[in-house]
Amino acid sequence: MQTTICWTGQDYHSSEVCNIASTAGGNEISGTIDGHFENGPFQTNYFITTNARWETTSFEIKSTVAGSQFQLNFVRNEKGLWIKDGIQADEFTGCIDIDISVTPFTNTLPINRLHLAKKERRRIAVFYIDIEKQQTRRIDQFYTRLSDMVYRYENASNNFKSVITVDDAGLVIAYPDHFLRTAGK
Repeated sequence: MQTTICWTGQDYHSSEVCNIASTAGGNEISGTIDGHFENGPFQTNYFITTNARWETTSFEIKSTVAGSQFQLNFVRNEKGLWIKDGIQADEFTGCIDIDISVTPFTNTLPINRLHLAKKERRRIAVFYIDIEKQQTRRIDQFYTRLSDMVYRYENASNNFKSVITVDDAGLVIAYPDHFLRTAGK
């Protein structure tokens, strides 16, 4: 099954086209985002693979921010360890999900993976990719399922909170003041 979603981002005046191909073995997700940070325009291309349980198994990001190139390519092995260029990235051990700062798609990963019951709240460790600063780090996040299609997202490191509305496939419809779906599904 193939799904195409478009979002606009309010923070960085961005537009995104995201393609999701689902099979019995998992998902392949690709997206292109164009926008503008304070220091200039950016374009980010990403490719993410997951298994059938929505656990991220690999990702590749190519981004240009104000003329500066940024590229990442990681694979999560069968032991759950993140590997880049044959070298284990110990700081991300225990991170199953990734969070790319300029797309709401990556909220879909834990939403679909966790299968939270209503009112259930779960803390997770996430491999965070800050496109503007061209940096990666491990962060803790909370997801709480408020109703069938509504989740509260919290960043444990900076007390950021938002209520996210998703469709029945766990894809973001509205992420108030940040992202809004403009086309698809």
